[in-house]
Amino acid sequence: MHVRVSLAILILFCTHYTSPMQCFPKRRPIIYSIIQFVSTRQRVWTYKISQGGRLRCQYNTMRAITPQQMVYNRTYLYAGHRSPTDTSRHGNITL
Repeated sequence: MHVRVSLAILILFCTHYTSPMQCFPKRRPIIYSIIQFVSTRQRVWTYKISQGGRLRCQYNTMRAITPQQMVYNRTYLYAGHRSPTDTSRHGNITL
């Protein structure tokens, strides 16, 4: 009888200290700014985009950015050829 009670107490004691939430130190999440990411004059490359089809690579070059609008050039690379387009996104982009 005492062995079973001791074993149950030992199991409860050990599982309390090995729960997954307490094994890792708590860290604050890193918050990134999308404005800082896209407001560069360098090309932002995307490989294997989520759209269907055979398109695998594209890059965006920012032309202008305001809190309400982003204007950029999007260039698709398809079968060794470049296909540029002008793109504008509207909405509240202040983060």
